[in-house]
Amino acid sequence: MSTVLEGILYGFSVLMFIGTIWALTYKRHMRDVNRPITSVAVLLFVLSTAHMVVDIIQTEDGLVKYHDTFTSGPEAFFVDVPRKIL
Repeated sequence: MSTVLEGILYGFSVLMFIGTIWALTYKRHMRDVNRPITSVAVLLFVLSTAHMVVDIIQTEDGLVKYHDTFTSGPEAFFVDVPRKIL
């Protein structure tokens, strides 16, 4: 459930990123663009994308790859946080 909600918020984040870049660059020359704000916007977009990718990989691992490994099934995989990091 949390990954689904995070996916919805990620979609909103993508729209906000596109709007921010458009607002910063529309009808402006490269020398007039505020570089620090643009850099922060790109960094936030990259970090949110990386977070979404990691969440999807962990969800796939817990529900598909390791669903029979733990005695309690996927619930035990998602509760065991140190094991997921390794």
